[in-house]
Amino acid sequence: MSEEKLYAVRNDGGQWADPGYTFGSGAWVTPDKAEREEDAKHHGGHVVAFVEEPEKVEVSKKRIMKAVRNGYTVKEKKYRVLTPKSWWASENEPEYMHMNVLNGIENYKGADDDTLFTQKQLDLYGLSGSPFTKEEVTDDEQ
Repeated sequence: MSEEKLYAVRNDGGQWADPGYTFGSGAWVTPDKAEREEDAKHHGGHVVAFVEEPEKVEVSKKRIMKAVRNGYTVKEKKYRVLTPKSWWASENEPEYMHMNVLNGIENYKGADDDTLFTQKQLDLYGLSGSPFTKEEVTDDEQ
């Protein structure tokens, strides 16, 4: 796999710069980061790097066990559970199920660490199906 990166200029509205520095849906990418930084300085926006996603490989159980013995951990997927819209106090503010130490599971405005559940917890608390909607949380959101 190549480690070469390509760079483009994007504005705050999510539009890409083309060769004429008109922002729209088409991106003009080059391997010259310094050139793109100069373009962003003169025409607005910021530089975005495009990196080739690494190829996924299957590993043996033996290799995984060795990684665990060496201190690596496997992150369990986490989910937020959106309550039905009819439960929301405000139509524009979604509410999520929340783990409250004193009151147990309750609906809650906003999303924080106490609104994260594992699949096992969802099944245990009956949050897996209707009327709830589960949303997988990525590492960036945790």
